[in-house]
Amino acid sequence: MVRGVYSRVGHMTLPSPFYRLNKPFLSGISSPECRQPGKTPNFSINWCINDENLEVVIPTTGKTNKDGVSRLCKQYMFRHFLNLYGRISSLSSQGVLDPPK
Repeated sequence: MVRGVYSRVGHMTLPSPFYRLNKPFLSGISSPECRQPGKTPNFSINWCINDENLEVVIPTTGKTNKDGVSRLCKQYMFRHFLNLYGRISSLSSQGVLDPPK
């Protein structure tokens, strides 16, 4: 866990007013076995409780196996935000700019 939280950025340095690396205490590993890194799979799967289907994403591109955008990507979430934004009367009266392309 240490590697994922702060070891990867430990070599980066910026002047002290701008950057300070905090190293919180993290408990040790519970397994005595060494980590054996391997090749990552060429797909990723996600699902939501109310969805009927799984979504398969290709990790190297971030796109679905059908060449669409993943429901977890920022573009997809922004579309849903704009959809909700137009439905809320207190916010829709403020107007909305065109979404970025």
